[in-house]
Amino acid sequence: MIWGGARASATALPLISTIHQLAAGGATVNEASTVAQFNGMHDIGTQRMRTINVEDPDNIVDITAAGDPIINWNTPRMTQFFAFVKDNGFYPRVIIGQTLPNKLAYSSLANLRRYGPTSWDTYDKYLKAFLDHVTQDLGFQRTEWEVGNEMDVPQNNWVFFGPVAPASTQDMNGFNAYMTLYSHVSKVMRDYKASHPSLDIKLGGPATTSAGIVWPVDAENWAVQFVNRCSQDRTLICDFVSSHYYGNRSTGSTSVTGGDLKAQSFELNERLQHLQQLIASDQLPTKISISEWGTIAANDELMNLGPPAGAFAMDFITTLQQDGVDDAIFLLMPQGTVNKFIPALFYDAGTPTHAYQALKLLENLNGSPLPCSADVSTVRCIAAEDALRNIQVLAWDVDWQTQPMAHSRYDNPPNTPAQLTITRSTPPSSFAVQSVSVNSSSLSTAGFTTATSGSALTVTGLNPRLGDYASLWLAPVP
Repeated sequence: MIWGGARASATALPLISTIHQLAAGGATVNEASTVAQFNGMHDIGTQRMRTINVEDPDNIVDITAAGDPIINWNTPRMTQFFAFVKDNGFYPRVIIGQTLPNKLAYSSLANLRRYGPTSWDTYDKYLKAFLDHVTQDLGFQRTEWEVGNEMDVPQNNWVFFGPVAPASTQDMNGFNAYMTLYSHVSKVMRDYKASHPSLDIKLGGPATTSAGIVWPVDAENWAVQFVNRCSQDRTLICDFVSSHYYGNRSTGSTSVTGGDLKAQSFELNERLQHLQQLIASDQLPTKISISEWGTIAANDELMNLGPPAGAFAMDFITTLQQDGVDDAIFLLMPQGTVNKFIPALFYDAGTPTHAYQALKLLENLNGSPLPCSADVSTVRCIAAEDALRNIQVLAWDVDWQTQPMAHSRYDNPPNTPAQLTITRSTPPSSFAVQSVSVNSSSLSTAGFTTATSGSALTVTGLNPRLGDYASLWLAPVP
């Protein structure tokens, strides 16, 4: 068993390869991205970057009498973001259908709402031109495309026809409108793949908010309904079902009422397992993609850039791997240009944040996985043994499994001594603690001790606070 604490009875899933995929999943580029930061992403094995906000409402500059769009792709974000991705050796996860072109929009001045399109035929041609631009003009042979961005939020749902937006996130009229958009993108994509068989193209959605995946009522859950629709209509391309997730929106594995989604019981673990069961029972080729994630959806320096972001990253990534998810994309690579303290992997100056440091520790964890547990309910750990019998242990202290993440509990909490227990298949010999880091800062190994009993190896001396994460190296004593 690779988990400690409250999840110790969960079913273990393959550790190392999945952890690497998740840690290296990528992040979203923005205007502040630098070459040094891209190099840091390569250092954790990243191959893909997410490009959002690249569509411009004025991409279509005119429409001919035949309904053909005249398009200008040389807009600042389109040019800059794709250059970032290509010039630094990545392939893109492209957000498509996020913005309705002005030339295809109806408007309601009374409701400050744009909706449409006025012509699906012209919009389909626009979609094909977008594919041409990315794969032919820019030369990307490998691409992923995600339809829309948080269109379960009523004001984002431009394809819902009429001057009034859907009533709520759980209004399935909004979902049905979204699936109309998705079916058009899928049809264009299917035809395009048939005429360009050498290209590696993947398509998915619905890229919902956290509510779109953790909402407990299946009939109102966008992710569940997306999988159902993919099962009902096998002409749809459904390579992945996607959602965003932030730790303040729900718990990891305990049904409670709270978080930012009030008056319902939510937990991510059960919802992911339920989705996996639906996908398997329907024999779909679809995988789950968490296409945007971070500690909390707020402008909070401690929670999103400080040590709690590292602890949450370890807990979140390990939860995903236990639930058979192998795809996750962090919110931002560099700090936000407006909201400076939303989740990011690098500060403006290029220094890695704690979330990045935690992902790098996960990426560098190699060897054979070993069961690891802790005697403190909020402390969890994973461990691996290399060919030389050295053992690396990653441990973290976070209470997200039972409570939505909240700043108040992580602001100067007390230290709590924690004992870690690692189990080997054969009785361990004596081990010594060779190095320790907490929150990516080295500590003295004085005060750390080990003991063996049967196949169990215990380590004492770790004294974490809620929101800390640690790495320990143990070496066999000759």
